[in-house]
Order: sequence, then structure tokens, then C-alpha cells
Amino acid sequence: MKNNYPILNLKNICKSYQGQEIIKNVSFSVNDGEFVAILGPSGCGKTTLLRLIGGFEIPDYGSISINKLEVNNISPTNRKVNTVFQSYALFPHMNVFDNIAFGLIVEGKSKDYIKKEVYKIAEKVGLDKLLLRTPDQLSGGQKQRVAIARAIIKKPHILLLDEPLSALDKKLRQKMQVELKKLQKNLGITFIFITHDQEEALSVADKVIVMSEGKIEQIGTPRDVYETPSNLFVAEFVGEINVFDAEVIKISNNKITLHVENEITYTTGNNDNFKVGDNVKLLFRPEDLRTETIKDSKTLKNVFIGKIEDTTYKGATLESSIILKSGKRIKASEFFDEDDEDFDYKIGENITINWIDGWEVILKDEKQ
Repeated sequence: MKNNYPILNLKNICKSYQGQEIIKNVSFSVNDGEFVAILGPSGCGKTTLLRLIGGFEIPDYGSISINKLEVNNISPTNRKVNTVFQSYALFPHMNVFDNIAFGLIVEGKSKDYIKKEVYKIAEKVGLDKLLLRTPDQLSGGQKQRVAIARAIIKKPHILLLDEPLSALDKKLRQKMQVELKKLQKNLGITFIFITHDQEEALSVADKVIVMSEGKIEQIGTPRDVYETPSNLFVAEFVGEINVFDAEVIKISNNKITLHVENEITYTTGNNDNFKVGDNVKLLFRPEDLRTETIKDSKTLKNVFIGKIEDTTYKGATLESSIILKSGKRIKASEFFDEDDEDFDYKIGENITINWIDGWEVILKDEKQ
């Protein structure tokens, strides 16, 4: 039965090594049964944060609570938290059964209890037919499932996963993302998943925590983080984004008019209390842009004109690299229209670029 309160709560966590602050006043909570991805570039502090939750490090300041109990000074073995490491750390001389059973054997559980629990967990993770194999006889995905089974057999409240898919090839990673999400829902255990892969975080998580330089930049659903980034770092780190410089030149009736890249004007809704004269960033994902050959365009008013620098056919989509008159490079991604003979642009071809109204993100220029 799930709790009706957060299973994990971090409040004002700080951690330094040799005078360098690695975690800077981090606070967040995780609900029981939630799949949370902590996403950020290398060196942002996400693995340190995982070690603090797991009890392998102690915070310099702040509190960590699990099931309403502060665990700052409680050892990893007594936290009801288990970790799956990037390397999986399986025992090569033990078969799958003994690897999964290891924690229960150390605890001195009876053979009957161990056998029952191993078979129950093995069936849940799809390893029931592989129990006699050794790690060298397993695929990367099977090894990952053994590591997860070994971690969850002790019934932790929280399972920590430290980049567990990074050693797999792209195709297997994508398959394991789906399997991991299904497994988490089946087990009902809270998963906290560390990754630097944006696509991975968006694919598996219910909630994404984006970190940079030891701080939390944004917490939200994958859709929130992708479609409404809170700042330029999140926008540029989570997926590809086109960033246009703009200035607010008019505000009227909850509408804001921007002068974009000193070339065009654009009017849209104003929900952020901008003022005339503010410098802002106008952001569009590549899939938000629309391109058109100039000979087919109805009008050239208030559209960018650019030149095709490169195109990449990806089956369902055509991705175009475009250079504007100003020299700015942008990307557009559109569903491929096989019935349109002119859709596949030629290198050097002049085109117009506009966008879906209302799909933009407008952020205040952080340098202002």
C-alpha cells in the first residue's frame, strides 16, 4: 500500500569536498511509487546526490528523510534503500540464483524462504528460466535485470539506479528503457534514476529533476521540462532548441510584440510581466518550425529567409540545418511528406521559416 505522503524528502542539502561545494542547498521530495530521473551533465552533482540518499555520504548541512524518519546518520544497510550501480557489480563465480539471493544469504534467511523469494522476483523480472546461468552467459539487459532483482529482493522502499543503461548499445538501451518502466510499475517501488541522457530521462520518468553545478534548475513532468523550460540552461540541455534574440517593443491587451533578431516582429500572449525594452530569448524546438520554398510562399512579410545548409532524412522526418541572413544557424524538423515532390530541399536552396503561433517559450535574457 502506497503512502499518502512523500517517501523521500530532502531539505536544504549541502555537500562539499576539499572546500569545493558540490551540492548547493538542494530540496525536493519524491512520492511513494514514483519514477524520478535526476538529469544533468557530468560533474553537476547528481551521483553525489544519489550517494547522499543511499547513505554512502553524509550531508554537511540539511536533512534527508525516508518515510518521515531522518536518516542522515543511519547506515546504508539500515535505510531500506538499495542501489544498482552502473557496472551492475555481479559476482562472476555465482549463478543468477545465487547473485539474486546474496543479500538474503548474508542476512541468514532460511533456505526455503530464499528459494521462494528468488523464484518470485525472478519471475517478475523475466529471469526464471536463467537462474542457473553465470553472468558471462548473459546479455547486457539480462545482467541489468539480475542487478535489479538482487536489489529489490530485500524489499527496499527506494531503488537508486546510477546510469544503469550507459554500458548498453543504443538499440538495447531503448528496449531496456521500456522494460525498466514496465518493471517499475509492476513492482510499485520508488525508482530514482541518474542519467545524463535527456531522451532517456524523458522516456522513463514520471518526474524529472534537472541539475546544473550542484543546483536544481527545474523539477517537473517530462512534458513540462521539454515544453516549458524554466531557464535557458534547461531549454538547451533537454533536447535541441532554437534560440532567437528579441526585444519587447510593445505590450497591449495582454499581448506582447517582439522585434526578433532585428529582422521581424512577432506578437503573442504575455504571461510573464515583461516590460517594453526588455531583452528576451524566443525559443522554438526544431519541430515547431515550418519551412517553405520561396516560390510557394504566399507572402514574405514577417518570416525569416534562410538557406538550406544540410538535410538529414530520418524516415518519418526531414531535419534541415538552415543558415539565416544574419548568419545564425537553426534547425527544423518536419514530418516527411512523400507526396510532396518539393519537400526534400536542395543544399543552398532559399526558404522561408516561420512557426506555430503559441508554441514558443519566451525567457528573460539572463545577461540583462
